Amino acid sequence: MLARSLLVIVAICASFAGLELPVHGQGSSNDKGNSGDKGKPTDPGNQSKPHKSIEWLTSQQDAEQALMDVGIAQIKFKSGVDLKNIQVWLTPSLAALKTDPEVFPEIQQGTVYTVTLTLDAPPEHTLGGTLHLRATDGSSQTYAPPLPLIVKVKGTAGGADDDQEDAVVSTVVNSADLKGGSVTAGQIVSLFGSGIGPKDMVGLQLDRSGRVATFLGDTQVLFNGVAAPLLVALSHQLNAVVPQSVAGASLVDVVVTHGGHVSSTWTLPVSTSDPALFTLDGSGHGQAAALNADGSLNGASNPAIRGRFITLFGSGFGEWNQLVPDGAVIDSSLTTVKTPVSVTIGGTDARVLYAGGAPGLVNGVVVVNAEIPLGVAPGDAVAVVVTVGDKSSPANVTVAIK
Repeated sequence: MLARSLLVIVAICASFAGLELPVHGQGSSNDKGNSGDKGKPTDPGNQSKPHKSIEWLTSQQDAEQALMDVGIAQIKFKSGVDLKNIQVWLTPSLAALKTDPEVFPEIQQGTVYTVTLTLDAPPEHTLGGTLHLRATDGSSQTYAPPLPLIVKVKGTAGGADDDQEDAVVSTVVNSADLKGGSVTAGQIVSLFGSGIGPKDMVGLQLDRSGRVATFLGDTQVLFNGVAAPLLVALSHQLNAVVPQSVAGASLVDVVVTHGGHVSSTWTLPVSTSDPALFTLDGSGHGQAAALNADGSLNGASNPAIRGRFITLFGSGFGEWNQLVPDGAVIDSSLTTVKTPVSVTIGGTDARVLYAGGAPGLVNGVVVVNAEIPLGVAPGDAVAVVVTVGDKSSPANVTVAIK
């Protein structure tokens, strides 16, 4: 059973009972995302700037109000150039909407065209996403600025609460070491900002399928339009698991929706791996969140024994060898990391016994069992480094060994 949270990962180490991540006051200054670029389509693999040939003639507010009132919105646009085979595409978070037409075989310069969006049934909660007009040749080239859309439950206010703070994402970092710059599939990340979640913290919940819910505290986080499992939601911080679907993409667009507000797009590169180890104090350095071979918590007062194995917890190791749904709780069918994993303890190579999913924890947490070399010098703070492919975890994480 997944329990409350990983406010301190000691709880996980002691009981293997649940997961959530440390709530920090601020993020890392290392994140190089672009929080203001709304011109990129929310679509994996697109690296080019869009052609803004098409102009929307219907406002976001009018479209949203029409969907609220009658479940149908007609969105008009015109193009400054002649185009062919333009696809109408919605981010997956707006899958409840139907589009007509799905493709425009031809668009003539200066002519006004209409996209009809239909909502057959009111959603269970507020949905947020974007509408795109893009090429059908596989290039994912977009021809208009993405049109943000918020679909609210019938009977609620037609727009966002005027008293509510705008959703603003200021940084996205690896939750284990609080460093940013890129994300990887399955990585546990923390998003910092303002107005991105509820005033009172809401912890992890399971949906009807037994997976970690993607909607928490009237909040969603979208990675290239795919809703991410949410571990904690708070006004200034969200902890989420990057969907597996970002694997293979070069860039990912991150968007937060909360209470009728949609944040600007935060764009980040996607890496194959970006490993980091959880630490006891959540800082990303110092004593690792680690278990000794007998299952007890590793530390200066309870060091591990050379020649026996130690268990480490991390994230950002990339894809699994097996297909595991986003938000799934790992069961006895253990998953393994696709990219080769190696470990050094005190600068000495350690034999890796297992690197994969942790039973009872959400898909995204990686557990590594490594045998402590007999030749390692004992100490209260022996450096431990995990390498996945050509990426290594920070060298400032330690374990205690005797």
